[in-house]
Amino acid sequence: MDVDIEGTLNEFDYWVFNLIANVMISGISLAEARQFWQPILELPVAAHDWVRAFLEAWFRAGLAENTKNFEAIWFEMIKHMLDSRSWSPEWKYGWYHVHGVVAELMGIRSARTLLGQAKYVRLVEAAAPLYERWMDRWIKEGDLATSVAYFLSTESGSVLIPQGLRHIAAVLPSFSDYEWRRERLTDALSSMVRTCWKKYRGQVRSDPDFWKAFLIVLNALCALQDAMALSIQLEVARSSV
Repeated sequence: MDVDIEGTLNEFDYWVFNLIANVMISGISLAEARQFWQPILELPVAAHDWVRAFLEAWFRAGLAENTKNFEAIWFEMIKHMLDSRSWSPEWKYGWYHVHGVVAELMGIRSARTLLGQAKYVRLVEAAAPLYERWMDRWIKEGDLATSVAYFLSTESGSVLIPQGLRHIAAVLPSFSDYEWRRERLTDALSSMVRTCWKKYRGQVRSDPDFWKAFLIVLNALCALQDAMALSIQLEVARSSV
């Protein structure tokens, strides 16, 4: 819907979203929790600031409490948005804001540092099939590929590197020079490759698809004279002798 919403978020809005997030995580049923989050996720794209503010409050409250309750509700929210026509990749009014919301929901923007902690490895592992669906839909967007790569560089996010690297390698040739410059792709992918080599160097060669994806991204970074990638390329060459 091509509309504008006048006004800006205020302290009352933030207070309400924090209250809602805490009620949702308090132990109520999934059906009861859905009555709170579903109307928010069904707001039009023009209300993106409000949706993002709610999601920020959700991660702050949810990850501070019982992650089992958080997990079940979060997964429902992701599935709902993946099936949403409003929050979909097709071009629409405010399309760039759609990117911000769908990234926020996956915890790869403002919640990245928090969700990326080692204590949430099991949670991210459980969410892997949903991240797979999300990346299959969104990874071709340069700004979102950057967010994914930074998240895969975190302690918990690194468990998704084998699948995430394949997705990124598949769409790498489609990124424009503008996206490489504007979206900080080089820094993000360099960080991801460094984490991949550190964590998976003992097994990456044993999986042909994983190894191929790793080399595609590594070689692309080396072509850009990225110092970290060049250093890893040298290590790869030495370890192959």
